[in-house]
Amino acid sequence: MDLDVRQVQITFDRGKTVVEAQLQKNRWCAQSENKLANGTYTVWAMAINSLGQRGKAEDSLIIKFIEKNQKN
Repeated sequence: MDLDVRQVQITFDRGKTVVEAQLQKNRWCAQSENKLANGTYTVWAMAINSLGQRGKAEDSLIIKFIEKNQKN
């Protein structure tokens, strides 16, 4: 992450719901406001630096929750 980044926003629904990420040094962390069921999701992120310049990225992620009592 660019050290000049001042804000990171993520969305799972193309901008209908935007979550502000927490920044700490050169890392960011964000939590979805909605519970995500098992499945594949696309997450979009936008980073904004101190000059207001924006950079966008998207990536896929897989949620796979395995219950403790479930056997593979």
